[in-house]
Amino acid sequence: MWRRRRRALKLWGPVVAILVASALIANGLWAWISRAESGERAESVAEMGELETAERLSWKLLRANPGEIERWVQFIDFHAALQSADEVETLPNTPSRSSIDDAEVRKLLAGVKDRSVATLASYWLETKTTTKKAADAAAVIALADAHPPARMANYLLARAADHDDDWATAAKRFEREGLAFPKDGAFYLRHALRLWIKHDAWKEVRARAADPRYREVVDARLRLNLAEHDRDWPRILRYCWAAAFVDIEPWPVALALLNAALWFLLATRLGRLGDGIPGRRSIYAIAFLLGILSVYPTIIAIIGEDMLGFTESGQPVPDAIFFIFGVGLREELCKLLLFLPLLPALKRRGSRIEAMTAGALVGLGFAAEENISYFSELAPGVALARFLTANFMHMALTALIALSVYDASRGRSTPRDAFNVIFPLAIGIHGLYDFFLSSPQFAGWSIVSMMMLIIITQQFLRQLLIASSAMEQEGVLRLLCASLALLTGVSYIYATTLVGPGIALRLVGLGFVGVAVMIWVFVRELATT
Repeated sequence: MWRRRRRALKLWGPVVAILVASALIANGLWAWISRAESGERAESVAEMGELETAERLSWKLLRANPGEIERWVQFIDFHAALQSADEVETLPNTPSRSSIDDAEVRKLLAGVKDRSVATLASYWLETKTTTKKAADAAAVIALADAHPPARMANYLLARAADHDDDWATAAKRFEREGLAFPKDGAFYLRHALRLWIKHDAWKEVRARAADPRYREVVDARLRLNLAEHDRDWPRILRYCWAAAFVDIEPWPVALALLNAALWFLLATRLGRLGDGIPGRRSIYAIAFLLGILSVYPTIIAIIGEDMLGFTESGQPVPDAIFFIFGVGLREELCKLLLFLPLLPALKRRGSRIEAMTAGALVGLGFAAEENISYFSELAPGVALARFLTANFMHMALTALIALSVYDASRGRSTPRDAFNVIFPLAIGIHGLYDFFLSSPQFAGWSIVSMMMLIIITQQFLRQLLIASSAMEQEGVLRLLCASLALLTGVSYIYATTLVGPGIALRLVGLGFVGVAVMIWVFVRELATT
């Protein structure tokens, strides 16, 4: 009994300590950060769907700075979004979700001394909260066309024009705002470029690409857009990798590096790196680097699919097909192609555990690079959920595929583990995992992704246990639990810096469930508790 308790303490003690320390650090950081509320925090909260909280934060900032048009625009956007949600979702006689009364808003607006700010705020309030056309649009146009123009006048006219499907006017107004106020110009100029690209106004895009005033926003992503339109494959190959790293911020990079380091340690521990077998260290290092390189053909495949129109459509059945035969197929195929250069050496060495671990490290290399792009391309909740679970998903799937190829090359496949069984299964699991995490129509079905995770974790471990001792399994389990606790804790700290400790719990909630699922399956399969 005492031995069992001691083993449980060694396993769960570090987990509890790490999670408690993470909670304390997160709350301490938040106490320091929240001394000065910011519009960025309100935007982050709104991205999480917490419009009521975002509105309250924005209202607080607005009352402290009623003479700033930026604060008015942000608050009105949140206030109008809540009113629109009320019209769609609430029952008759149900109180509005907005906690700010319109009369209170208009009272604050009436006290604004800067007439240009008052004019612009009144225009935007009427535009966003009523169905009639704003009465003082002419006054706003005068402010926008002045020399110099009033701040955000062109921006508001651009958004109104974009809403009315007058994209050409919207792009011109975004451009005028960006050129008039260079400090924040990149934000507005990118809006203009997106509209021209969306509506195939490539003459306008090329003109801006050669304009020195656009220097700050003519980046690898824009050059890739031009190359894709021209079907210029040499330039596509030149810019497609760099385009994935535009606008990358330090926090996601740090998280991705920590994630990769911990999983690399786990994978090599599972692969018995400590046995001191010559050449094993090199095999594993090369496998990880090949996994990073596998992202390159994947990006090329994505571009090819985009050119063919094979993309998400917003419809459940076509999107399920896309995620399986688009996302799942291309990623598993590219990882397999970058594993194959290792196969001759692995066959000569004759180690099944090396083949499996090399496959896992190819998957990890792919996931390590992909993790960085999650935070720039996906909503925070989806990004963190994938961040905490996708590394192992990629490792396990690629390991099983690699093992099936290795066994087939040596003539030792079984019907259950044959390549023609494992490869389609991996594609299907991968596609469904991504589909149920990403599809808004199935937002409540993310548990299916966790079921996919259980299936693949079990398959991975049952292959692994063939070549490992009970002592090795217990050491791996302790390392796994501590590592996953650390990744979860650091993710929670990051989420807290964005939205505060309460909402951060919901932000990392699905990822935490995925982590708990992995730990449960590991504990159950390794039977150490």
